[in-house]
Amino acid sequence: MKRGFLNTSKAQKHPQVTNTTLAAAQPFTKASLSYKYGVLPKAELGLPKGYKPLVRPTEGFDAGSSKYGSSEYLYATVPPVPPGTRYSDFPGGYSECWISRHVKHTIETTPNFPTPPLAPTGGKAYRIANAGEKGLGMFATRLIHVGDLIIDERPLIVVPTSNLALKGLLDPLMSDYMPEQWKQITLHENNRGMELAYNRLDPERKKAFMALFNCHTSDGSGEFMGCVSSSLDFGHGLT
Repeated sequence: MKRGFLNTSKAQKHPQVTNTTLAAAQPFTKASLSYKYGVLPKAELGLPKGYKPLVRPTEGFDAGSSKYGSSEYLYATVPPVPPGTRYSDFPGGYSECWISRHVKHTIETTPNFPTPPLAPTGGKAYRIANAGEKGLGMFATRLIHVGDLIIDERPLIVVPTSNLALKGLLDPLMSDYMPEQWKQITLHENNRGMELAYNRLDPERKKAFMALFNCHTSDGSGEFMGCVSSSLDFGHGLT
């Protein structure tokens, strides 16, 4: 993240095609994102009767194995570190990931991987402090010039932002459930997938993750998916 990136010529270039012209040229149907189960009392939330949680074929297997195809989703530490490595002892840290083998290969074959995160220009330039009703805020502690690097860190957890990781497992079951039941199953299985990634964190990073704000406490997301949905940053181009 750099200050002044919106002032570059690329950012200020006028788009040749706007959302308005696209909408006029190709009408679309708005998808419903509401979850009926999310407004019910917690005691009434839950999985449809008779549903058994999925057994993921890649659970627990070696991320370096070639048993599964490139589209299979797996759990891996990126960059890979020797067993027992303490997070504080690895330069730049590392991330626990729930990603496809294709994405893992793309990351690991990036030139100069794994390059440690860059140091901020001129040293640390911010502090995290209370921002009143908004929770925690990020405040500048010195003058920041245009183009200065403010922060470059590896994320705690990397997880899918869509249902692609579960698509092949859940699709065969769609005809067995009503739409609202299907949504609740999807939320449950996504939350469980993220919990498996969370369980790979060391105690200190688990504490940091659970300290994240969760604004999805009443829609059935679950505590892990809720924290991720509230704090996620999209990694464009990785599927």
